[in-house]
Amino acid sequence: MTRLTRKLGLGAASGNYAVTCNQIAMSRSSSFQNLTGETIEAMAAKFRALREVSRLKLIFAARNGEKNVTQLIAATGLSQANVSKQLQILTDRGILVHRKKGSFVFYSATDSSVFKVCKMGIAL
Repeated sequence: MTRLTRKLGLGAASGNYAVTCNQIAMSRSSSFQNLTGETIEAMAAKFRALREVSRLKLIFAARNGEKNVTQLIAATGLSQANVSKQLQILTDRGILVHRKKGSFVFYSATDSSVFKVCKMGIAL
């Protein structure tokens, strides 16, 4: 287990991959040769979160502002149990954030970088 894995609780039992985009951002002058193992591992955690179709549906459903679980279920056609499971993964990895208001929890994208990555994926 690497330092980042321990620091972020990335062990298999915790499943916590919360990493901000600023932690994995590269400047234009950076090259992959200059990336640390920790940075590469953080990027890999984000990419692993994007490999599931259900998660991608949820990310795009939450793209244009906050949505509660009921709205996300309606937008994606996924079951409540599946939505809850996938939302936990997406928030743990820092792709979505949540805000509680009364008995409702609202989810939204943390920033637009994940959509840029998805757009690049379409071009591949």
